[in-house]
Parts: sequence; C-alpha cells; structure tokens
Amino acid sequence: MRPRGKGALEERPSGRQPLALRFGQRGAGGVRRRDRKQQRQGRSDGGRRRTALDSLLTVAVEKRRRRAKPPRLLYPCAMLRWVTAVYLVYLAVPIILLFVGSVGGLWLNTLLPSGITTQWYRDVAADPSFRRAFGASLAVVGLTCASCAAIGLPLAYTVFRAGSARVRALARVLYQLPVALPPLVLAFGFILVFSSDTLPWLGSIWLLAAGHVVLALPYFLQTVVADMQRLGLRTLEDAAESLGSGGLQRFVHIVLPGLRQSILAGLIIVAALSIGEFQFSNLVAGFLNRTYPVVLLQAFYGATGFACAATVILLALALVAAVAGSLTAGGATRFKTVVA
Repeated sequence: MRPRGKGALEERPSGRQPLALRFGQRGAGGVRRRDRKQQRQGRSDGGRRRTALDSLLTVAVEKRRRRAKPPRLLYPCAMLRWVTAVYLVYLAVPIILLFVGSVGGLWLNTLLPSGITTQWYRDVAADPSFRRAFGASLAVVGLTCASCAAIGLPLAYTVFRAGSARVRALARVLYQLPVALPPLVLAFGFILVFSSDTLPWLGSIWLLAAGHVVLALPYFLQTVVADMQRLGLRTLEDAAESLGSGGLQRFVHIVLPGLRQSILAGLIIVAALSIGEFQFSNLVAGFLNRTYPVVLLQAFYGATGFACAATVILLALALVAAVAGSLTAGGATRFKTVVA
C-alpha cells in the first residue's frame, strides 16, 4: 500500500490530478462553453430579430410607396383643362346662337334677338324651295347609299381576298385618293366633261349622286375592309370552302351576315357626308336639283331667323345620323365580342 502522508501526494505522477481539481476544471470549461453557446445563440436571435425588423420595414415602405400617388404636374394639367374648355366653348357658342336665333323674334345689330317665336320653323316648312331642296337631298342620299353598297361591297371583298399584300396596298391607295382630292377639283372636272353636247348631263340629279359616290365611297370601303380583317372572315370562309361551299354561297351566308353592322355604319357615314356636302353640289347641281346646303347658303342673304331655323334643321339631321352611327358601332362591337 502507498503511504497516505504528505509525501504520498508529492509522489503521485504529474499526469494525473486530483478528482476535485479535475472536476473543477471540467465544470469551469463547461460553464465557458455554455456561455459561448449562449452568446452565439443571442447573436443569432438578435440577427433574426434584426432581419424580421428589416423585412417589416421593407414591407411598410413598399405599401406606402404603392399607396402614394405619383406627383402631379399641376401646371400642364391645368393648362390642358383650360384649352379643352375654351375649345368646347368655341364649338358650342355658334350652335347655341343658331338655336337662339331660330326662336328669336327680331335680331338687328344686337348680341341676342328680342322675343320668342316659332314662326321661322313654319316659314321653312312652308317654303317651296326648301321643301324641294330637302327632297332632292334625300333622293341624292338614297342614290349615293345604294350605289356605295352595290359598288363598295364587291370591291371591298375583292381587296380583302387579294392574295398579294402589294395589290391590297395599291388598291387602298387608289380608293382613298378622293379623300385627298378637293371637291372643287372634282366639280371642275365634272363641269368640263359633262357640259358638252356629247354628254349634256350637268345639273342632273344622277350626275350629282355620282359625284357624291366618288366622295363618299372611300369612307364606306375603309369601314367594311377594316371590319373584314378584324372579324377574321378568311378563316370562316376557308372552313366553309372545305365543306364544299361555293364563292357566292360564302359571300351571301358568311360575309354579308357578319358585316351587317359594319355595312349599316358605313352607309350612315355616307348619308351624313352626302347630306352635308356643299362645295361639289353648289357647282354641279341644277336649279331644280339644288340640295339643302346650297339653298341654306342663299337663305342667309334674307331674314336671319329664317336662316338659323333652316340650319338647326340640318344640324338635327346630322345629330340623328351621329346617334345612329354610335348605336350601330355599339352593335358591331357586341357582335365582334360574340364572334371572338
């Protein structure tokens, strides 16, 4: 047995230590490791909290940015409103003055007429020249619409079915040339050609309608051709052709039903242009075939109220045509939506 005295402790090997000392060191090391672990955990928790806080701040800033309205350009917007208001007043004031003059009694060198009367409308209705002009205008409008439908539909279908894009582009340029041609130039050409002994047709209602067809046909063609492209009639026709349908059958049973709203809209545009056309009609129309705008110009050399009443009637016809065109365009849009 080893001695238990003081020397015994000194004789112990240096590699081994007492249990209490060893356990004490281990306990201190465990405490240090636990402290370092808690520190690391605290840092990670702090990082997580900072990350969450940053995320919340980012979300709040993004929400505020979305809710914030873009900066307004006050001066340009106010200027645009003023320009629009001035333009609308510029358009509305002459129409309002025409209506006021049509129901006014006496209008001599004053801003507004004196008195209220409906006598001017009765005078317009009783005037034989205005009744004849109104009938001539309706006849010219009917002939122009019928001719545009008879000429424009086959021509629009031919342009639409052309295989070459260059041919279609050339056709569009050709049928839109009358839009760039002034009506006075066309009227002078008609006077030179149809005032001769060989073709003495100047002044007839048929020649007047022919000139209106030349002026209004481009608008009808543009309306119909554009709707043919939007409706995708080529696909429907190809499907019908694969089932054995002929060209005439496809045109009657597919093209015409699909374009009924567009055809009506184009004819309303043609009617509005024809009934308000003045420059060509003033030079080509004969005395018995004068249209309503031509007689209306001569009315301004007489009583002011009479001329205002006749002008209001023409404006009412134009308003009816505009409303009918809007309703037709709405029906065409609904039909396109159903087809799509």
